[in-house]
Amino acid sequence: MTKTFNFFNECLYKYDQEVYDRITDLFDTLSLSAVVNKKFFVVHGGLSPDLKELNQINHLDRFKEIPKFGMFCDLLWSDPTSNDKGFLEKDFDLNQE
Repeated sequence: MTKTFNFFNECLYKYDQEVYDRITDLFDTLSLSAVVNKKFFVVHGGLSPDLKELNQINHLDRFKEIPKFGMFCDLLWSDPTSNDKGFLEKDFDLNQE
């Protein structure tokens, strides 16, 4: 994903491969989600149709390349909508490459 969204090229332009490697190593240690005040579920991306219970997140292999689809990807990279109305016509839309 870092190459898809130009982060890789930006690191190489401004710094070097070592900086990029260290930053991606750091990303790999960050939490996928959090529950704040036992009330708010927080993720970078969004919900996933594969997520039925929060405990499922604890069983994901966090220390690997983010897949292009599935719950792991959805939690980090899903977007709420791709249309101008701000909502989906259906319940869920798959991530696109």
